[in-house]
Amino acid sequence: MFIVKNVFKTILARQSALNDKIKIKPSDLLEMQNALGQSDLSVAVVGEIKRGKSTFLNALIGTKLFPSRATICTAGVTILDNGPEAAAEVWYKDKKPERVKINEQDPMAGFEMLVSRKNPNVRNIQMVKIWYPNKFSGNGIILVDTPGVNDPDYWREEITYAYLANADAVIMLLDPMQPLSASEVEFLDQKILGQNIANLIFVVNKIDDVNPQERESAMKRISKLLAQHVPNPMIFAVASKPALEAKLSSNESMLKSTGFPEFEEALMDFLAKGRGGLLMRTKIQKGQSHLASMEDSLNHRLGALDQEKGVVEQKLKVATKNLDDLTGKRKNLEKEINARRERVEDRLEVQVGMLKKVFNEKLKPAVLSEPDIHALRQDILLFQRNAVSAFHDTIRNEYENIMSEFGAASASLEGEVRNALAEFNYSAESALQTIEVERITQVAPQVNRGLTRTGEAAFVGAGLGAVLSLVGAVSLGVVTAGVAGLFMAAGAYALFGDGEEKPQQIAYVESQDIVNNKKAVQALERFINNLNGTINGLVRSLINSVINTTTRPIETAITSQHGVIKQIEDNLDKTVEQQQAIRTELKEHFEGIHALKKQYQELIGSITQSA
Repeated sequence: MFIVKNVFKTILARQSALNDKIKIKPSDLLEMQNALGQSDLSVAVVGEIKRGKSTFLNALIGTKLFPSRATICTAGVTILDNGPEAAAEVWYKDKKPERVKINEQDPMAGFEMLVSRKNPNVRNIQMVKIWYPNKFSGNGIILVDTPGVNDPDYWREEITYAYLANADAVIMLLDPMQPLSASEVEFLDQKILGQNIANLIFVVNKIDDVNPQERESAMKRISKLLAQHVPNPMIFAVASKPALEAKLSSNESMLKSTGFPEFEEALMDFLAKGRGGLLMRTKIQKGQSHLASMEDSLNHRLGALDQEKGVVEQKLKVATKNLDDLTGKRKNLEKEINARRERVEDRLEVQVGMLKKVFNEKLKPAVLSEPDIHALRQDILLFQRNAVSAFHDTIRNEYENIMSEFGAASASLEGEVRNALAEFNYSAESALQTIEVERITQVAPQVNRGLTRTGEAAFVGAGLGAVLSLVGAVSLGVVTAGVAGLFMAAGAYALFGDGEEKPQQIAYVESQDIVNNKKAVQALERFINNLNGTINGLVRSLINSVINTTTRPIETAITSQHGVIKQIEDNLDKTVEQQQAIRTELKEHFEGIHALKKQYQELIGSITQSA
């Protein structure tokens, strides 16, 4: 997939150069090129404390960046993304995120300054995002380091769980000398498998601690243990410390003996065959769609040059009027989509009303009478999880319902726009013939509860993935990983660009809030009220996402057609000799388009073979 990505970058660069010659608005191409430079996939690493997680992460990226968890005072999540220089952004509870620079010569020391006692606010850290130049994240992957699965504060474990459902791969580290402790079994059965996560990879770290003659039997024993919980577990044995040393010293022979090359190759293949491949196909489809628009432009301009000037001028007037009418239809479509806002808000408000009823009639009396503080915390956590899940399902269902209602109308309207200049077509193909191929499926298939990465990847623009990530962000009070990236609630709203007031943050009940029964009730009441306060913002984001998916392609196509009309009008004023030169130039551009078409077909073929 990552080789495919580089080939796609090359094709887009050639397409962009040709686009400049044809003089078509390049915004879509620029967005695709920028998107290829962003990270799409997330890999979360989980494991008990003292499983060698920091060394494993450092070996994965080939540098010393992650300090030992023994020195880390925060139990928050650390996210690594690729960047041109070392920098970090720290997200504190109840504070704005702070951007800081990290010493690139000694990044581990700089990172440790943020997450150890040297930072007086370390206990309030929810997340640290780091940008650091490295080959692993340079492949378009976000690496997520999570707190230990046996963290003493149960609430901090929830930060880990919040990431797992959205990760494209979950790597669980095990120790060959003491695999599957009680907490690891609980984590595996109740947290990972309970979320239907099928993207789990087991890595037996520190395999070099086992005598070489005993490694095969040790791996068989671990495989047998895992098979009791996971059918056909994917297991790899690695020696992280020697692998890191080998990478730092560029010792290829030493690296081969650590098991890392086989593991890394399998991980990349795993990502490529999952959502990564679907995302890449989606982007390639966009590139092909833009190429078809370029071909349409050439067809129309060449066709106009072969007709009488008076006839062309009359047809342009009709086409311009048609485009104006289609602009009105696009606006009406947007109004109809906006009209669904109230329905979605009503459904979410009904859900909050039901939560309040359950709370007042059942949970509140139980909370006030529960003498066991641990049981109290578990009941409250379960209530909040169910509330978040209910919002998650409603947002997803409403998105699918609205897209089902308007998706076909959107595609049809875009086809009308693309066909507005069909009478000028130089070739026999009409724009409508290519619409069905180019149009990306707008509505994900029905799935069981729990967002699938495959369905999520099918959405265009900000998409449902961003909206659902937003649900997780505002509900859990932590950052979740979605298609649109990693962000907190305020940042997610900013992503949609509506410019309106930022949303109210959810006050998720933390363990320190549950000190007695009365305080627990008060904390839950705040949670429900704040959940209600996020409805308007969530619905606004959902509707904006639908509008972006359904009407933006239409608006782009209308702008493109107006541009072609302007080019045809300019050509009409040219001399016969100048028009002949334009014909020759446009036909040469056709050759470039046909070459790009062939390259796209070969690229799609390579993805199909690797899937």
